[in-house]
Amino acid sequence: MACLYLVRHAMAEPAGSFCAGCRTDGPLTAEGQAQARAVRAWVQGMRPAPVYASPLRRSRETARLLAGPDGEIRVRRALRELDMGEWDGKRFADIRAQYPELYAARGENQALMPPGAESFPAAAARMSRTLAAIAAPLDEQEERVVVSHSGAIRAFLCRITGLPYRQNRRLALPHGGICAVEYGPAGWRCLQAGVPASQLPDPPAIEALWRTCGAGEPARLHGETVARVAVRICRRLAAAGLVLDEDLVRTAALLHDLCRHQPHHPQAAARLLRRSGYFRLAAVVALHEEGDDWPEPNEEGLVFLADKLVQGCEETTILARFAKSRDKCRTPEALAAHERRLNRALRLEQICRARTGGAL
Repeated sequence: MACLYLVRHAMAEPAGSFCAGCRTDGPLTAEGQAQARAVRAWVQGMRPAPVYASPLRRSRETARLLAGPDGEIRVRRALRELDMGEWDGKRFADIRAQYPELYAARGENQALMPPGAESFPAAAARMSRTLAAIAAPLDEQEERVVVSHSGAIRAFLCRITGLPYRQNRRLALPHGGICAVEYGPAGWRCLQAGVPASQLPDPPAIEALWRTCGAGEPARLHGETVARVAVRICRRLAAAGLVLDEDLVRTAALLHDLCRHQPHHPQAAARLLRRSGYFRLAAVVALHEEGDDWPEPNEEGLVFLADKLVQGCEETTILARFAKSRDKCRTPEALAAHERRLNRALRLEQICRARTGGAL
């Protein structure tokens, strides 16, 4: 089934206690821009594809920061936030004073709407039609990112999960929060709702991933060795003043070959992890085979390097590791990719050794 990732836009003006519907159209705050850049860290692990956005400025600006300066943005009007009628753009303190009974009643029934506002069922219907139009042409391995708004996303999730609209606030959706939904012949299925991009699996969840999806014991043991090397380098870089996310590095190293038995295994594992709600982790896993053209000593780079310092379950050198794998290259294209990976690994090793005083 095709998968869509519904992202609530980052924080925007007016920030604070305002009712912001589709008539309120402010830019991202400085904090919002930082939130959107943090979301981009997991989007970079996906294959290039259009990012969809509502026409409101806060959604379009978030989508642009996610897609990068050259990424394609496709605006869809039906992805807009709910029209909040007479409350749109007003302070909640003023709304409480002007509409005390309705304001209090919404505490019990969150589907009660202000005068002139759009209903939750109407918003859910337009969202469902537009999201289905985005998902329907995709094959089961394709994914798209959609930037929308909390009210509109919660209305849609209520529609597809059966949660009563009056309880829509049970679906927590912070700025930059992500929902994963699948679309297929049977309709929609909600996989994740409102999870942060930084979420990592705990040890039982890692066990479950290997048990149900893993490539077997040799791949798992290789991952454990890569994790030990990656964490060791991570700690030496930290001692030298470059602090990375050690938990992310360890978990990505443990799971980087989770789908080794499948074609294009880094992307296969990354898709599985995203659909399981581990978005930042998926980005690191997606890049462990190729890495960046200009490698950086970040979490992605560290897992890429550690993987190239391990052969099977034994530590080795980069040159020895690549000498063994070179014999598998049967075409000029494969040889070129092999040399590209070798040069990236050597460059990254050089960068890390320079930072740590030579020890890895």
